[in-house]
Amino acid sequence: MDQLENKESWDIKSHETKPKFEQSTSLHESYHLKLWIGTIKSLKQNHSDTKTAIFGKKVIAYVDILGTVIDKLTYEKADIYVLDDGSGVISCHFGKKSAELDNIEELRLSLKNDSSIMLISNQEDEGLETLLTLLEKEKGDYTIGDTLHVQGKLSFYKEEWKIFGNTIRRCC
Repeated sequence: MDQLENKESWDIKSHETKPKFEQSTSLHESYHLKLWIGTIKSLKQNHSDTKTAIFGKKVIAYVDILGTVIDKLTYEKADIYVLDDGSGVISCHFGKKSAELDNIEELRLSLKNDSSIMLISNQEDEGLETLLTLLEKEKGDYTIGDTLHVQGKLSFYKEEWKIFGNTIRRCC
């Protein structure tokens, strides 16, 4: 346990990447790092680009975290998951894409009502039905106690770091 307390990140050298849209010749390269939540909370805001943070000599725009859901807030346009990894707590914001879920439901109804779609589907295993079920689960809700892997962009708002998530998935 003492080994984990002294680490600020998850083996930075093997996990750091530059976002694809950044050019390596840029004077202000930004990195995507796997960090402990406590380390993220202690980062200093970059004054030349307020949407990034300073970690040592690196500018960080994106982070990966792993944590357990301790609270969940649901709003019309977003879900907020509060994650805890033992070193700290941070809120992760995810915009809802209800149009995607509506489209999945429309496809499911079409699959049941349109025989031509059934011909496209693999008769042995309900291929389209299985795909639609997987898509729904991917967009599924997470509950308190779930361990999540979140990737997203840092944001400093009201004197606190938050993450605006790009991807979220259940772990373990």
